[in-house]
Amino acid sequence: MKLSHTNIMSRWLYRRQIAIDANFKLKRKNVSSLKVDPGFGASWAYMVEPKKYRAHTSGAEYPKEENTCSGFHSVDDQEKTGSSGIETCGVGGTVCPRHGLVCPNGIADLLGGESYKHMDYVIFSALEPMEAEEVDISYDVACIWRKKLLQRIKLLPDNLKKPAKAAIIRSFIPKFHTPAHITDCQTTCSWYLLPGVAETGGEEIKHFRKHWDLLNAFFGDWNWRKYLKLGESLKKLLEALKEAPVHMAVFLAFSKTLDEKQVEEWKAMVEKWESDPHNAPNPYAVTTENISLAQVRMELDPCDKDEEMHIEDDDNNDHDNTMLLPAKFMAAGLALELMMFCLATDMKNDPPKTPSQEEKVVNRRMGIQ
Repeated sequence: MKLSHTNIMSRWLYRRQIAIDANFKLKRKNVSSLKVDPGFGASWAYMVEPKKYRAHTSGAEYPKEENTCSGFHSVDDQEKTGSSGIETCGVGGTVCPRHGLVCPNGIADLLGGESYKHMDYVIFSALEPMEAEEVDISYDVACIWRKKLLQRIKLLPDNLKKPAKAAIIRSFIPKFHTPAHITDCQTTCSWYLLPGVAETGGEEIKHFRKHWDLLNAFFGDWNWRKYLKLGESLKKLLEALKEAPVHMAVFLAFSKTLDEKQVEEWKAMVEKWESDPHNAPNPYAVTTENISLAQVRMELDPCDKDEEMHIEDDDNNDHDNTMLLPAKFMAAGLALELMMFCLATDMKNDPPKTPSQEEKVVNRRMGIQ
């Protein structure tokens, strides 16, 4: 179905989602060859067509990627080669991040590191039969992967350029991996913030841990088991349908307490960003820098030293030598506040039921005083 003919609120129904990752546990020794052992029905199931894949990955010269995020080894080690006697270093694969089903023609051997000439081929090989107009890609280094994507698409084989150029691609970082990224990447590629993804987390690809024929049989069995359990996921859907009106009512009630003009401005910013998340200003980007306790201590450290020098140089010193200096005073105050919070939380969640438990609570209170 053409998405241009679809209501904007229903487009998510036809948007394709793919999660991709590499597994370097699935190494293979160099004990055979494609000519001697070509496999049964190459590219008929989940593995890519091996000859075309190897011709592309051995011949294409890809642009050098810059590690612009948190120093991920998968980016720095893209061009590494296998150890002596190893033909393939691992496997790159794709699954549906929503249901965990393995994508046909979406699995391939990695002949070196996790380079994008391998991963791009796997992604768009899986997309080729889908004829998708909009695609969500989940990748643990999506923030780096997307930067030079347009350059790399030009280097793909002709049969893969079409799905790559035809689709509007949004990139996501799996939820569990998000905190490891810099703040800008956490908002730009967030499963929590972009619309039309529900509670998808993008982590299904991480659940995978001989080769082609055996992998094809394994992935077929995996998909079959997923199909059998799809009914269980309907329970979550029924719960979500019950909770949706409650959350919407709370949201609308909260919105009414805010300035109507400002709410409209915010709404326009969010809608503009959702339609073009990689170019429009990000309304979720953090514009203030959080200050850690260590930073506060470093800022107050000169004050402490000045105070100590003032006390030492004062001949008529009437100061109490036990007085806490600014940094130590603030640290003690924060520690005291944390102790009070923990005690109040414990009392609320698990009130004392025996004399022994009550005695422990009393001792904690005395420690705070």
